[in-house]
Amino acid sequence: MPYTNTLHFTQKLLRELQVKSYVLTEPFNWSPTYDGGLRKGILSQSALEQIASAWPRQFANAVKDNIIARLTDAYHCEYMCVRLPDNPGPAILLIGPFTYEKMTESRIIGLCNELQIPGNLTAFMHRYYQTLPFMADERCVKAISRLLAEEMWKNTKIYVSVFGEDRLIKPVYNIDHPSPTVNTLHRLELQYTNESVLMNAISNGDLITIDQMLEGGKVIANNHKFTDSLRDKKNELIVFNTICRKAAEKGHIHPVYLEETFDKNIYEIERTTEIEELNKFSRRMVREYCLLVQSHSLKNYTQPIRQAINHIAFHLTDDLSLSALAKLLMLNSSYLSTLFKRETGMTLTYYVNLKRIEHAIFLLNTTTFPIQEIAALCGIRDLNYFTKTFKKYKNCTPTEYREMLKGK
Repeated sequence: MPYTNTLHFTQKLLRELQVKSYVLTEPFNWSPTYDGGLRKGILSQSALEQIASAWPRQFANAVKDNIIARLTDAYHCEYMCVRLPDNPGPAILLIGPFTYEKMTESRIIGLCNELQIPGNLTAFMHRYYQTLPFMADERCVKAISRLLAEEMWKNTKIYVSVFGEDRLIKPVYNIDHPSPTVNTLHRLELQYTNESVLMNAISNGDLITIDQMLEGGKVIANNHKFTDSLRDKKNELIVFNTICRKAAEKGHIHPVYLEETFDKNIYEIERTTEIEELNKFSRRMVREYCLLVQSHSLKNYTQPIRQAINHIAFHLTDDLSLSALAKLLMLNSSYLSTLFKRETGMTLTYYVNLKRIEHAIFLLNTTTFPIQEIAALCGIRDLNYFTKTFKKYKNCTPTEYREMLKGK
């Protein structure tokens, strides 16, 4: 087929967007894989048999030459179908499921009420929509489908048709809800106990407890099985990342640090392609949040000192003198000086210079900026004073420190 490379590229692009695609040939037999296990998870066997019977007819009628068919089903799932030419028999590319709307908790509950889905299946619906790709821009998948169709059906006008799910099939839901076994109850109780201990350890920066839990295999993410195990694992880790962030937040970590760590973890999760690597990453993530609390927790300080420390951390180049900070915080200078020394164990001036030198060390390790520029980036314009202060804290000058790095 002359368009094979284009088809493979399109499917690869869709995979990058976490959207499934399948090449189907007549008679277009139904598979639970096509909807990510949704109907198999909530419908009775008789309803599934009806769908399997109606599926070939529905697609045969909807997918024609040089037409892109858009299907929106009863569960707000979206699909795009593109007829593939030059096949021995009729064939289509099925793209989906995905959604154009963010399925929030209230929307899922509303959908369950609208479709009269039994309450025992609500948790399943929530988990399902957590795995469903969300396309914020409706034009994205439509453009991909159109470009593929135009490449395959050259010199032919491409049309988009919209059709819905066969509503003649009355959904009969699976109301079987077996009572939990003793083992299930024990497992759930243990899971929630471990999660509580984990969150408490993170919020206190208790790395010893964290390492003991890791060693004992007690740090785990919930395991909800759908059809795509890699995607499932990523979704579990995204939820786990949120839990860890909330735990660290209780340690009074500034949102800037939390957001930076959270976003970095999301990026790492999404770029990882092996489940084993994701399992290793979950262990690193827990320790990272715990170390973040150890480094940046302000839970033992009063509100004025938290404000002062955060302001210093994010405004190293500003005027950080006692009088300037006292004015900013609307406090008496003597009171701020006494309070800062009592809570941190060091004077405000000593602490400010310490943070500036720590930032200087970071810049010396990660950049080739001239010493004068590094001094300015740390809030010290006088090079001689910067050198003198650096030596006081590190027992060497900035130049000597950089030479030492080169020798490593």
